[in-house]
Amino acid sequence: MRSSNRVLTNQLDEFVQPKETYQEVLLSPIFIPIGTISLLTDALILHPISVIPKSLSKTYEIIWFKPQGGVIRQSFLFLPKIVLTPITLIVTWLGYSIFDI
Repeated sequence: MRSSNRVLTNQLDEFVQPKETYQEVLLSPIFIPIGTISLLTDALILHPISVIPKSLSKTYEIIWFKPQGGVIRQSFLFLPKIVLTPITLIVTWLGYSIFDI
């Protein structure tokens, strides 16, 4: 996971910076579970939420942007576009949130 996708973990890293080795050892029983929880929160909640606008714009670009053909053709394509919009949104959202494309 890229560091730009780890918002909560980056804040934790900035907040907790022990100066000496013995401080790291003493704080490790506390901050290893906290770090694990922050990584899981970043990966499973915060990053997927943050890519929703990117997925929406990509879906708009793929399906709705610059329609080709006349009014009749667009009238026939309206219902398939309505059906494909949520499917495309889910696929692009999964692509951005899992693979970070």
